[in-house]
Amino acid sequence: MLRRNLIFIIVLFLSLFLGFARGQDNVKKDLKVHRPSISVYVQPLNIVAHFSRFQLGVDYRTKGGVVFGLVGAFHMHSIATWESREYKIFDLRPQVRYYLFDSSVPVNIGIGIDMFFTSINLKKYNSHYFPENRVKIMYSKASYIEKRIGMNILGSLLLFNKRHFVLETFLGFGWQSRDIYYEDVIVTARTVGYFFNYYGSDNTNVGYSTLVSATFGFKIGYRFYLDKKKALYQK
Repeated sequence: MLRRNLIFIIVLFLSLFLGFARGQDNVKKDLKVHRPSISVYVQPLNIVAHFSRFQLGVDYRTKGGVVFGLVGAFHMHSIATWESREYKIFDLRPQVRYYLFDSSVPVNIGIGIDMFFTSINLKKYNSHYFPENRVKIMYSKASYIEKRIGMNILGSLLLFNKRHFVLETFLGFGWQSRDIYYEDVIVTARTVGYFFNYYGSDNTNVGYSTLVSATFGFKIGYRFYLDKKKALYQK
C-alpha cells in the first residue's frame, strides 16, 4: 500500500510539474507577471518537534506564479524531550504552489499541495509492542521503524513579496499512510491474549494505518531573482 501511494505521489508531482512548466510559455507579455526567482530557506519550527530535524528547502518560482519546491530534513539530537534518544530520520517533501497575486504586491497568498515521505528508525529499550496477531511482546532492545507517505492541501502567507528576504507562514491538512514495524528485537517475554490498547503516542501497534495529516510552520530565507527588473519591484 505504501509503495502504491508513493508511486501515485511521484506521478502526480511530475504531471503537475510538466503541465505548469508547459503553461508558462502561454503567459502574455503585456500582463503583470511574477518575477522568476530561486529561494533558499530553513523551516526552524521542526527543531523542537518530537523527532527533531533541521529542514532546508529550495523553491523555484516561475513567471506565471507557480512554485516548485523541495524540502529535505537533516537529523538533529532531540531537544523536545529530556530523554536522550537514538534515532535516524529521513524526510523529503516535494511541493507545488501557486501565488494568487503578482510580484507588485507587498503580501501574497499561496495555495498548493505538499507531498511527503518520512522514514524514522528509533532504538527503543525495555518496552513492548503488539504485532497484528495481538500477541504482546516484551523486549530489552529493538529498532522501531515508521514510514509515512501522504499529502496536504497547503495555504501560505508570503509577508515580503517584493524583497529578497523570505518570511512565509503556512498551514495544511490532508492524509497519510503509516506503516510501523520492529526489527532486531531481543525478546524477553511473549504474552498471548486480548489487550486493551489504543493507537496512542507510544506507537506500540504494528501494522498499516491511514491517518489525518497536518503541517504548519514558517520559512526564513533569501530570494535570488532571475531577471533584471530591480528598479520596478525593489526599494
